[in-house]
This record gives sequence, C-alpha cells and structure tokens, in this order.
Amino acid sequence: MAATVWRVGNHLHGRNNTCSFPFDNLLFSGGAAIGCGFNRSTTATGQQQTLTHMCLKGYDVGNLNEGAKEARSEIKRFQEYINAPSLVPDQCYRMASPTYGLVCYVNQVTALFLSKNYSVIPIFLKRSYDALLAVTHARVSEPYRNLVIHYLSHVAHFLVDYSCLDQDTASNIEFIPPALLELSPSSLPADLYVANEF
Repeated sequence: MAATVWRVGNHLHGRNNTCSFPFDNLLFSGGAAIGCGFNRSTTATGQQQTLTHMCLKGYDVGNLNEGAKEARSEIKRFQEYINAPSLVPDQCYRMASPTYGLVCYVNQVTALFLSKNYSVIPIFLKRSYDALLAVTHARVSEPYRNLVIHYLSHVAHFLVDYSCLDQDTASNIEFIPPALLELSPSSLPADLYVANEF
C-alpha cells in the first residue's frame, strides 16, 4: 500500500495513494504496517482518541511518540532482573512473608504492562509503591529497593509520556504516586547487567 508520508512533530502524516482520506500515523501489528485512515471531518482529538483506543486493544502505535520503543526496551531490561534470585527478598514468595505483597504487586505491574492492559497499571503502581515504603529496610536489600523504585518510575513515566490510557480510564493516572513521576528514573545498574545472560 503505497503512501506519501511526512513528519510533523512527533507524528507521521500522509495520504494513502489509493484512498481519498488522510492518515495520521502508521500502526504496527506483528511487524505488519497498517495504514490508519480517518475521514476528512475527523478532528485531531478524534484521531488521537482512536489511536489511543487501538493501542489499548493491542496495537503498537509506531512513531506516535518518538522514544517509546527505547523506553519500552529499558523497561524490559528491568523486568528481566526484577525477580532475580540474588535480588528478591528472602522468603518473599511465602504468603506469610511481609514482602509477599510487595513482590506480587510489582509482578502484577509487569504482567499488566506485557499484556498492554495499561489502564489498571496506575492502581498497582500505587500498591507497589505503598508496599515498598511500608516494608522495613531490614527486609528488603538496598539494591532491590532501588531496582523496584526506578522500575516503577519508568513504567509511570511511560504511561504518562506516551498517553497509554484512553479517555474512559485517563483519571486512573491520579493513582500514580507523585514521587514516581518526580523521580528521573535511571538505567539498569551496570553491575546487574550481564551480557548475553537473557
């Protein structure tokens, strides 16, 4: 499907050569590019809402926001280490452990993110953050605490920066603890990264 495409800000704009309507972006699903068409009367807000809705339905919106791919890759690096045996608190998988809730909430954030079920993530960001604050330093090592706080911050920034919530669930953003958005999340600590480990 041939198309003329140009960039305006963080968006791709263009016209499909075989259709009479413009498209605002390209959507990528399973590696296949799909032209996203809109009627001429569709407002910019309407286009954005449609793209956001499609994102929530499992499509990755390519180039809607530059940097999203890199941000997702950074989050994935954290996800690969978040349950490392050398980092998780001792006995954390036992239901009676004070750290059980923390680890479960953090892992729920990961599961929701991987499933692109973004609308519920803010609730579990709050639960994870509250659980992290509640657990004593004696129960959670500093490397794990730092890994979790920066991981949660990366996810929080991703949801906000790339408008992952649709209009119906946008108010859930209010659940995100302000401290996670105030933090400038760091990259995965170099001493944790082992080349070709995963």
